[in-house]
Amino acid sequence: MDALIPTVDPGPAPASSTAVIASATDAIGSRATAWAVETANRICAEINVETEDTPRPLHMGDLERQGCEACLLTVLTAIARHVPANQLEVPAEAINQVRVTVRQGTSLDLVLRTVWAAHTRVQDALLSVLDQEVVPNALGSEVRALNAKLFAYVDVIVRELTENYEDERSLWHGRLSAARRRIIDEIVAGQDPSDDAQQVLGLQLNHHHLVAVCRSNSSGYDPARDVAVSRAAQVIGRALGAVSILTLERPEGVTEMIWSSPGALEGCYADRIAQSGVPAWATLSVGMSAQGASGLRESHRTAHQASAVARLRPTHEGRVWAYEDVKLLALLVGDSERAEEYTRRTLAGLTGHRAKTADLRETLRHYLLAGRSRQAAAQELHLAPTTVAYRVRRAEELLGRSSTEAVIETLVALELAHAFPSFVD
Repeated sequence: MDALIPTVDPGPAPASSTAVIASATDAIGSRATAWAVETANRICAEINVETEDTPRPLHMGDLERQGCEACLLTVLTAIARHVPANQLEVPAEAINQVRVTVRQGTSLDLVLRTVWAAHTRVQDALLSVLDQEVVPNALGSEVRALNAKLFAYVDVIVRELTENYEDERSLWHGRLSAARRRIIDEIVAGQDPSDDAQQVLGLQLNHHHLVAVCRSNSSGYDPARDVAVSRAAQVIGRALGAVSILTLERPEGVTEMIWSSPGALEGCYADRIAQSGVPAWATLSVGMSAQGASGLRESHRTAHQASAVARLRPTHEGRVWAYEDVKLLALLVGDSERAEEYTRRTLAGLTGHRAKTADLRETLRHYLLAGRSRQAAAQELHLAPTTVAYRVRRAEELLGRSSTEAVIETLVALELAHAFPSFVD
């Protein structure tokens, strides 16, 4: 152990508690302890660089170093004190790191990669000492004994961490979805996020957020659809440049998708979503992108408003509905029953699904949108101005009033009838 000397003096400050450092110093000496601290710091820095493209919801910082450092010190202490592998106690810091890893949605691979990197560093360092200190004819047996002991220690650590990871995952995933829904509901209701909100959600609340409501167009439960929705969320997230992706299951076959990114989403993100490939059986309603917890609230609200519009439209019309494109309709159908009642009452005499009646409504709508210009309406509808004039007169007769009366009310009702034909069928 005396040969394990740090390359820098003073080295990085320990990530472990003073009690852990004191115990290690007592067992292997201050220089070997400092070497372990320096080595753990270097291992974590290297792995963070190697895995910078791997999605990691939150950077664990000192927690990663604590786990790695504790494992290194535990193995060196066990070697110095000749502790049998079956009596090795896996450090609490490493177990805590694994449990936090589960809650943050990070794979076990990243933790085990740190363990094996630490094992390799210790093995290389001690083999170098053996090569210098042991006579050649005894070197082979010493190397084999050291390798066997190191492997036995690492096997215990890997097995213990894996078991804790699986235990935590089964417990956490059982309550994670409910916890995430609760936090999102609190944010949407205007409450301040709890201290653990970011850790539970797996996203940074000060990022820019985009929420979409994914709704199944058919009834019945199909587990394959859950997989397809999750995969679609990942594909769309990559297309948007999101660094965090969250999906929440809601009742009635609804899934909320939340994408977060440090920067604002540029360009027409609705087009990028449509091009990414929404499942054929699903409708995706997309809110507005906004920043912070208030932005998450706004994006969630507008996504559900767009979804309210999409639910009233025929399913064959489109699979992606952007709030920006339907915000007026979303405002009008905040209460769909009253909106339908208003449309039927305002257009009484001009309702029904007959093609001729629908043509009269559409002609009157374009006529009013064009500022009551027959020529402009005729150009838009590819009709003769006289045809437009005839249809407008006929529509006025059926309505029982002139098109100059209650213009705004009539136009709103016509827009609703155009968007939602079922309102006047």
